[in-house]
Amino acid sequence: MGHHFMTAKRLAFAAMALGLACAAARGDERILRYHSDIEVHSDGWLTVTETIRVRAEGKEIQRGIYRDIPTVFRGMAYTLDARPVKIVRVLRDGAPEAYHCKEESDFLRVYAGRENVLLQPGVYTYTITYRTDGQLRFFSDHDELYWNVTGNFWSFPIDSASATVTLPAGADRAKVKTEAYTGLAGGKGKDWRAGFDASGRPTVVTTAPLAKGEGLTVVVSFPKNLVPAPTPMKMLLDALFDNAHLAVGLAALLAVLAYYFAAWWRVGRDPAEGLIVPLFEPPENLSAAAVRFVWKLGFDRVCFVAAVVGAAAKGHVAIEEPAGGEYRLGPSRAQKRRPLCEEERLALEKLSPPIEVKQANHAKFQAAIKALKKALSAAYEKRLFVANRALLIVGVVLSAGLLAAAALAAPGARKIALLFILVWLTGWSFAVTMLGRQVVAAWRDAKRRSEIGKKLGRSVAAVMLTAFALPFFAGEVAGLVFAAILGGPWMMGVFAGLIVLNVMFYHLLKAPTVEGRAVLDRIEGFRMYLATAEADLLNAATPPEKTPELFERYLPYAIALGVENEWGAKFEGVLAAAGRDAAAARDATLWSAGAVLAAGGAGAFASSLGTGFSGALS
Repeated sequence: MGHHFMTAKRLAFAAMALGLACAAARGDERILRYHSDIEVHSDGWLTVTETIRVRAEGKEIQRGIYRDIPTVFRGMAYTLDARPVKIVRVLRDGAPEAYHCKEESDFLRVYAGRENVLLQPGVYTYTITYRTDGQLRFFSDHDELYWNVTGNFWSFPIDSASATVTLPAGADRAKVKTEAYTGLAGGKGKDWRAGFDASGRPTVVTTAPLAKGEGLTVVVSFPKNLVPAPTPMKMLLDALFDNAHLAVGLAALLAVLAYYFAAWWRVGRDPAEGLIVPLFEPPENLSAAAVRFVWKLGFDRVCFVAAVVGAAAKGHVAIEEPAGGEYRLGPSRAQKRRPLCEEERLALEKLSPPIEVKQANHAKFQAAIKALKKALSAAYEKRLFVANRALLIVGVVLSAGLLAAAALAAPGARKIALLFILVWLTGWSFAVTMLGRQVVAAWRDAKRRSEIGKKLGRSVAAVMLTAFALPFFAGEVAGLVFAAILGGPWMMGVFAGLIVLNVMFYHLLKAPTVEGRAVLDRIEGFRMYLATAEADLLNAATPPEKTPELFERYLPYAIALGVENEWGAKFEGVLAAAGRDAAAARDATLWSAGAVLAAGGAGAFASSLGTGFSGALS
């Protein structure tokens, strides 16, 4: 009795296991057989008929299947090699099947099936026939078909894959060689066997199933002259057609360069320089901000720093650095005050000291910068120099339009993606550049600190800002790589070249007037005095005596002309001898806590002022 019970129990378990196995088998969507007939025509075109037998269970195969056929490959010298694909017909179980195609960046996706018709679970056979060109490879002693039969991106396993190649008439079977590879993309698997069918056509069949992502590639070499090799002229024309975006891009570079050169030749050439001799005072009674504005032929952030330091040098504001390490603009205790220039007065009015130089006061600093820039432009632009902005705008618009035309000339669907990534990169690169400047300024600020506590605090802040910026820098690199993949490295060269041209001619199109050239010559003479040791000045005039007051008076100009370190180095001994330490500097014009010596010397202090303002000005 017990024996019969155990037997019945085992039979029940066996039946259950068999039922589960059958259910699992029914639910396993896969490609049962994948066969490709490849006919090589004497003109080099191929006719490919792919027969794909699938088991559908309504999971991934619901309305039909899709097949990705590569259309764009990497050519020589990092160019693109586009190969046309023309769909002839699509069948399901021998009957015509509805299909539609979608062009992707590197391939043509063929959808077989009706959008509003769901397939019943079962086995279906799809036949896709298409023609393609440019697939043959030509060598000195033979020609070759290198063909990925199945592709490597199916999400189903393939039980069996095979291919038959029909060569043009006259092929000597003894000189036809067949190889194949199985496995993942680039794999060299040997799970295949090759031979010839009854008609003498080379055939390849897999000897083991292919897993998801694996495929079959065949290589058939055959004697030369069965298919005429393309002439050098045809190869050149094909390469130009496949890389039309590069041709348009190079033409764009030449066109933009020609435009800018013509514009520069017409309005951007500077008048000849005059004789430069050392001067011991600023020319034309210009403020430090004005000197910077004219010297650079435009506004930058150093103009603002020079204006603030200039106002401090004239006794209207004190630049302090309290224990917290942040600069602060406070009330001046100077006994004597010299009048402010109009641009300095406007900037100081917008700041409304006392105010700390930090990001929280960004809006006030931006308002002051705007007022200063407007005043300087009104006073000196057009009179001393012309910026020729209209010509620059035309150049920028021309560059953008031609770059867009180049992107839209790219093969396949990659044109839209390439256009998008180039537009995105333009804005992103600008933002990343600004962020990078803040990171550099933060590290410079940390480096200039002499006190251990302040240096440590600023270093931590710089590390945190760097960590914050790293994902943005990574995004820049990813964008550049993606653009290089879509358009090729040469296209990135075109993109970079257009940026360089616009930045370069942004400066070159600016030109001083005749009056402005004379003022620039005097500015250069004054800069020569600020930057050069007296012993090296080759003129008979006697420079003024070096005093702490002279250092303060001309420090704003040294900052404006980029020689604050040289100017400060001249006065190291003078300031030390004058005893300007923390106790003796209470009546100083520029500072109120002996910041010169505390910063490590006059040069270091002067250099640190611009860095100290960077957070509020960014």
